[in-house]
Amino acid sequence: MYHFYVKNSCDYICQNDFEKFEVWCEWYDSEETEYIKSKFDSPELFEEFFLKPNEKGQECYYPLLESGSLPYREFMYVACKAQILGKVELTGYVSLVCNEVTSITLWIEGAEIQFLRSERLTADEDNPENLALVANAFSLEQFSEIHYSTNYSDSNGNAINGKLQVVET
Repeated sequence: MYHFYVKNSCDYICQNDFEKFEVWCEWYDSEETEYIKSKFDSPELFEEFFLKPNEKGQECYYPLLESGSLPYREFMYVACKAQILGKVELTGYVSLVCNEVTSITLWIEGAEIQFLRSERLTADEDNPENLALVANAFSLEQFSEIHYSTNYSDSNGNAINGKLQVVET
């Protein structure tokens, strides 16, 4: 039997969390509250696991077990497979904000390497160092996009697959 799982610590979700569940949501929107409450035996548990930690500034994450099409969530993280230059295959997760992929995080030898979509405000600051790190780790020439695939579609029925442009072209 499935027991509702909550992660509410100062830590963000990590590779170990994705080994348990492929899809995670960050509790943010009040529309998610009814869904979450329905998973608990009592309303007090929602207060204990979500409201109190949130008041302390802790992020609260919970997994979704839906297969195929995912419901709309403000912030969602979906396990993915990634490919760079058709040569290197990695695993990680894509971050979605309101159904839009905004970044990809890849796991390389236990480290989490995040790439922001190229038009994001801090992409010019963050991406070059991470691009060089990955290129050096796998003896790759420079690359500007990462292809990714998941087993899911968003709430509009669009497959969560594609490429993330990490450098303006």
